[in-house]
Amino acid sequence: MQFTINYSICQSNLVRLIKIRLGNEIGKRKTGDDMSKIQIFPAESSDIKHYISAQNHKNDHHLHFYMHLAKPLDWTALKKAIMSLEKVLPQLFSHFKESASGAWWQESVFAASDVLFYEETESLDAAIQQALVRKLSTENGPQFRVTVIRHQEEEHLVFILNHMLADGGGFKELLYHLADHYRLFLDDPNAIIKETAGSRSLKEVFGHFQLLDKWKIMTDTQENKATDIHNPILPLHGDDLQPVILTKTISAAHFSYLKAYAKQRGATINDLLFASFTRTLYRRTDAALVDIDCPLDLRKYLSKPAGIANFTANLLCTMPDQQNETFEETLHTVHQQFDRQKDSLKPLHIYYLLDMIHHVFPYPSFKKWMAKLYDIPTTSLTNIGIIDHQRLNFGTNDVLSCFMNGSLKYAPYFQVAATTFRDELTLSTNLHATASEQKWLEEFLEDMICEFPH
Repeated sequence: MQFTINYSICQSNLVRLIKIRLGNEIGKRKTGDDMSKIQIFPAESSDIKHYISAQNHKNDHHLHFYMHLAKPLDWTALKKAIMSLEKVLPQLFSHFKESASGAWWQESVFAASDVLFYEETESLDAAIQQALVRKLSTENGPQFRVTVIRHQEEEHLVFILNHMLADGGGFKELLYHLADHYRLFLDDPNAIIKETAGSRSLKEVFGHFQLLDKWKIMTDTQENKATDIHNPILPLHGDDLQPVILTKTISAAHFSYLKAYAKQRGATINDLLFASFTRTLYRRTDAALVDIDCPLDLRKYLSKPAGIANFTANLLCTMPDQQNETFEETLHTVHQQFDRQKDSLKPLHIYYLLDMIHHVFPYPSFKKWMAKLYDIPTTSLTNIGIIDHQRLNFGTNDVLSCFMNGSLKYAPYFQVAATTFRDELTLSTNLHATASEQKWLEEFLEDMICEFPH
């Protein structure tokens, strides 16, 4: 992974300071037991990372989910299920605060009417789009919003979540809890949810590593030396007042063919998506070399189930111009790049280091280090993966289709997200964009699909 950092100046001293202060500083921050009866939840380093991204006008740090159901949901069971999510992620019903001494989530009192909304419409597409691009207030809360849209006899649900609380993997788990709780309250309106919130700390990822591996993670900066990130120049300037989420869906039959195509060539569906994305990017820009960010799920390092949180790092793939290459050749190049990194601990370095700084140094210092150490390319592809239809189970009410995507970007940041449900692939892109830029984004998704083998 590559970051725009001058490590020759800062890193060795930083590591030395962490060693000296680690034993003395951890555990000094106030928790809910130290304060009043109002619950206080310390903000994790990954929470603050997303908060800073929004402050720096990179994105709105919201995650978005949409699903289409065959028939109306039971309103009473849904309302109880939504309010019961507090059991697994209490920060949903809180507001974010920060001061010179730190950052935290502070419990607030919210009613169902603050988080659950209902509307009937004849203009379905417009209603869904409007619900998807609504903004939350991190500082005031709540940290999520659910909109149920009735169109004729069918139901549509939009769920917006503050990205500070979870990544795509965590968001999926939250939705599975919602489905579980809904079925429970449907069967027994007086049911009691016995689940409890798990740890959201990155220590859940790093805690089981042996000391030698931790040392490697801390000190191995081979892929984090100062470099010029190769960001393509896209025709995107943005319009903060026009957020838009655009999607294109691939049929189950075509997606099945793509999986088989990749497998026959020793590659993965993620490699294939990345190859298509890269080729489209080069066809629509004048770049000769492009760095692309690809989020990496860290849950494979967990030794036990953890809480709903951000457990994501970043892989960086540097791709040369592919316009004179065949699709198979691009697929091979992409697969080689990812294969070299799949078992490497190097992508963990920056997150381990920042989490250590977060627990050792004063909060203002941590924010400064975050600004110095964390930087990713403006262009990214994220494969959020499979949304499990067996776990997204609302009883006798079938989920006909759904998708999830990431935060709404501000130009020049640009991302395409992929999710799969019932073997259908949905590609999406989110941007605060002018009308002409929205047309460019739609064409980009269409070109990506045209790059797919048929």
